[in-house]
Amino acid sequence: MDFHDLAQAQEWIEHTIQRSPWRRRFVIGIAARALCVCALAWPVHGFAQTADASAQGIPDFAGNWIRFPWRHFEPPPVGPGPVIDPRGHDLPNNVLDVGDPSNPILKPHAAAAIQRRNNLIAAGGFPLRAWARCRPIGVPGVLNLGEPVQFLQASEQITVLYQRDSQVRRVDLNGKHPNNAQPSWYGHSIGHYEGANVLVIDTIALDDRADTDRLGTPHSEKMHVVERYTLDPDGSFLTVDFAVEDPETFTTAWAARVRYRREQELHRLTEEGDELAAAQPGMRPASQIGKALSEKICAENNRNAASGTVDELNEIPVATRREF
Repeated sequence: MDFHDLAQAQEWIEHTIQRSPWRRRFVIGIAARALCVCALAWPVHGFAQTADASAQGIPDFAGNWIRFPWRHFEPPPVGPGPVIDPRGHDLPNNVLDVGDPSNPILKPHAAAAIQRRNNLIAAGGFPLRAWARCRPIGVPGVLNLGEPVQFLQASEQITVLYQRDSQVRRVDLNGKHPNNAQPSWYGHSIGHYEGANVLVIDTIALDDRADTDRLGTPHSEKMHVVERYTLDPDGSFLTVDFAVEDPETFTTAWAARVRYRREQELHRLTEEGDELAAAQPGMRPASQIGKALSEKICAENNRNAASGTVDELNEIPVATRREF
């Protein structure tokens, strides 16, 4: 499916969030901003499924998925997009990200929050993101994780497993949001399949302490996120197009995209000499391809949050003699 005009894009938005009790406000808010709607108008492809998934007529997300390329949200081709680092995406892993407070999607208090973070970095400080504090990351910030992700598909629920801190996200299929959903780290998510290659997830009631991105962009508990997961024809790519609205934080709804590759596909690229794939922080040894996610518990972590390395300030003390 390709969107060529605003009318087609609006129809997609309505269909995507038709199961959400927020749908009227969301559709009206986006439809009033034609560029943002068009930003979601990316092509959708088919998917060569396994026999089991094909028999059920749903996409097959089996296996481990890794963000690639990794680091930030990709802006849409047109329309309002996410806050980005004005220096670009190709920065070393040990360089702190800074956001662009002049992005027009930001209300004044949100722009000020990003500027305060930038000032702290410029002064030599290190603002800790959620995972450096052992906090759940939340949506859509979790889409920026570089480590492997798994999707466990059941008839009534999809469970998303993130290797980072063994975090878990649950999506109720073909359900409805409760009228009084209480804010939580991953909010309340409902989902539905669209044909044999697309999964749509609709999330509300997100704790305002959860991450929006890597750049310190704030959000309120009124944030609403709709993600559209699309499998590529050969099943090696997974593209996530998502839309965000939050009337307390943003001046308009905005859109962005992230991409995943199957773990074995990244290893193939590495073997063929792809330097970007080889530098991927989420890569595991070839011996672990296709196996269960590695245990990565934040509470046991003794790495320096700034450098990612174990130094003398973070080493676990070791006694040199018996105390009793």
